[in-house]
Amino acid sequence: MKGSLACIHALLESGSAVDATTVLGVTPLYAAAQERQPEAMRALIAAGANVEHRIINGATCIVAAAKGGSVECLQILLDGGADVSADVAADGSTALMLAAQERHSAFVKALLQAGASPNTRNKMGGTAAMFAAQSGSPECLKAILDAGGDPNMVGFNLQIGALHSAAQQGHLACVQLLLDRGADCNAISPAGETPLSEAAKGGHELVVRALLQAGAATESEMNTRLARAVAEARSADLPPGRALMAAFSRGRGNGPTAPICEAAARGHLGCVRALLEASADIEVVASPLAITPLIAASFTGHADFVKLLLEAGASTAPKNLIGMSALAGALHRGYTDCAELLRAAGAREPSE
Repeated sequence: MKGSLACIHALLESGSAVDATTVLGVTPLYAAAQERQPEAMRALIAAGANVEHRIINGATCIVAAAKGGSVECLQILLDGGADVSADVAADGSTALMLAAQERHSAFVKALLQAGASPNTRNKMGGTAAMFAAQSGSPECLKAILDAGGDPNMVGFNLQIGALHSAAQQGHLACVQLLLDRGADCNAISPAGETPLSEAAKGGHELVVRALLQAGAATESEMNTRLARAVAEARSADLPPGRALMAAFSRGRGNGPTAPICEAAARGHLGCVRALLEASADIEVVASPLAITPLIAASFTGHADFVKLLLEAGASTAPKNLIGMSALAGALHRGYTDCAELLRAAGAREPSE
């Protein structure tokens, strides 16, 4: 909507409906906010345009303004009666969440100054701090935390918080800010994920190191429980499927991950080294299928990791829940370089 303001006045004076909609439910005011046209917005609101109108997908005019990041357009809507804390999208997200998602720090600050709640949740349990952390905007995140945003709130489904999200994406500045504001570096989701395992999985070495420095544990009590359950299942000579169920029934979700296994399986050498420097357990048992770091590296063909883990003292003896050792996995998948390293370290042949 970039036409003449005079045309808008003329159309309104001729009786055009101020809240006429397109097939998508878009009104002139929504279009003006979307195109960052403050004068057109003022004219439409003065003519009685509904500032809370929702288009077909549930979005209000504030959504359009938030995506554009225009503080002036926001203020016009607020002056026109728009609710600063109302959900403005079909998923229950607020303007503050969407502005944080778009990394519009000035817009975020304006909303907070106008009274937006920093801890409102959408239908998935998401908060503005989570949106800012996910998008990697330390400026937005700082403003939200300064206004009282809780760094430890978690979503309803995955039950992960802002620190998980920032670590997963490798946003070091956001991770450091959250840690400084008291975020729990050892928070664990029902799926067994911690901020450290998320960072290791993504290969974000600097984030891994920041979390370790803040006191993040290299493995959890869930790993200990899984290892114990696996040992019990094996001693009872359960079939692999029943052993798996017996092992995971002792934990939550799909069983615990381990940062060093995540990094080893994905080829993130810097993360593995950081974790070994922090005395990570090289025999830790993690899901899926009760793998160790050496099994993870061998099954994915990362010979440099196999060498590093063997040099650190990793045992070649452990088997996963379907009875495959690191050597068996390497041979099965054709990773001859890994197999040679394992044999040189004394690994027993699968047939033995």
